[in-house]
Amino acid sequence: MLRTAPLLIFLILPFAVQPEPYAQSRERVLVTAAYSKDSEEVSKAAINPDWERGKGVFVANCVACHNNDPSREGKGPAIKGSSRDLLEARLLSGSYPPGYQPKRRSKEMPQFPDLKDEIPYLAAYLR
Repeated sequence: MLRTAPLLIFLILPFAVQPEPYAQSRERVLVTAAYSKDSEEVSKAAINPDWERGKGVFVANCVACHNNDPSREGKGPAIKGSSRDLLEARLLSGSYPPGYQPKRRSKEMPQFPDLKDEIPYLAAYLR
């Protein structure tokens, strides 16, 4: 998986009047971190290693039917924000937790009992 570091942009701003410490130089460099989705993902993975493992589980098992961006629709519904209870019910028994109103009533999603131990990580990624 390709990792990208946050993009740094360097701007050179000239100053007409320089204070004494900058008297030798007519320019000062301003560093700004640009926001990107990749830098957000790197930050989440650094803060929560469970998130990184959950992303791996998602990519390996879910993107064939769900969008690679879990907040968007694919063949399957958007699943960003899915609770651990919902993940357990859908992955282990193909059902829904009590009181849950499904986005779709289809029976297309297969069960994934082999992912039982990965559900906490998947839930961390989908939060």
